[in-house]
Amino acid sequence: MSRHPVLNAYIQDCLIGVRPDLENGTLNKLHLAVYGPGGGVVERFTFEVRSLLGDWDPSDRTTAQTSIDINDLESHFAAFLIKLGTAASTSVEANPPGCTFALLAELVCATRPGADGTGARRSGGMDWIPGDADDVSLRAGLGIVPIKTLDAGLVKVS
Repeated sequence: MSRHPVLNAYIQDCLIGVRPDLENGTLNKLHLAVYGPGGGVVERFTFEVRSLLGDWDPSDRTTAQTSIDINDLESHFAAFLIKLGTAASTSVEANPPGCTFALLAELVCATRPGADGTGARRSGGMDWIPGDADDVSLRAGLGIVPIKTLDAGLVKVS
């Protein structure tokens, strides 16, 4: 977490909001998008979530959840974040001043938040708004800088 309490609260609200979809196996990816002053995306980090528990019988989920070693998972994430910090400082250009960011959840095809019967409302009473494919624009010359892939069983981060 960061040192800024408002940022910490935002991240926590986002994670609480996607938790039901993560538990149900409908969460596909989390994106951290950095927007430039003009509103266009200047940088994006993608966290690919592979939920093995989504296909399992509910009675078998408890055994699987308790067999995951949290210390191993934490050390994998710590190593990934250290690598991310070093790679970003050496291979990625600095973002321009005045940037903002957003955490975006990508769900498995043909699902939507609240499709599990919990309703479309999440933490803080915020409604989920589906994106419009017509608003997406691709620009030539954009590239992907692979930083590191972390495959920790239930979670794969690229």
